[in-house]
Parts: sequence; C-alpha cells; structure tokens
Amino acid sequence: AKEFCKTYFRWYNNEHYHTGIALFTPAQVHYGDIDSLVQQRQATLDAEFQKNPGRFRNRRVIAKYPEKIVWINKPVNAVEVQTTAVKRELE
Repeated sequence: AKEFCKTYFRWYNNEHYHTGIALFTPAQVHYGDIDSLVQQRQATLDAEFQKNPGRFRNRRVIAKYPEKIVWINKPVNAVEVQTTAVKRELE
C-alpha cells in the first residue's frame, strides 16, 4: 500500500493535469511560477493560432489562470460549513 500510494501521489501531484486548476498540476500551482507558465501557454496558443486560425474558429484563445480557491466538495454557504464542523465535533 505504501509503495502504491507513493507512486500514485507522485504522479497525481506532478504529472496529472487537473481541469479544476486550469490544466495545471498541483505541484505547478503550489510551487511553480504560474505567471510564467500561463505566458508560455499563451505564446504557444498564439503561435498555433497564427498557423491555423480556422482551427480556433478565427478567435484568439486566452490561456487561463487557476482559480484562487478550489474545492473538492464546495460548501453551499457558510452555515453549512459551520454545521459540518459542529457535527464533526459531536461525533
């Protein structure tokens, strides 16, 4: 189990691109220079757009930044967060 988890989490954090964080890896978001990574993506997108604008329906694509806050299970509101915390304390 330890060997599996070590291999899996290394892949998940360093190689797997997550849609919830704009197709970056968790390591890139946590440790990387997101500004330079987005700039590199934008340069690549611009170069490909110049080669074949029809591929992009003649509209320039803008590279996205990851959201500032991401959730696995986003609470509906602050009351739900408080209620969940109280329930956990009572268990």
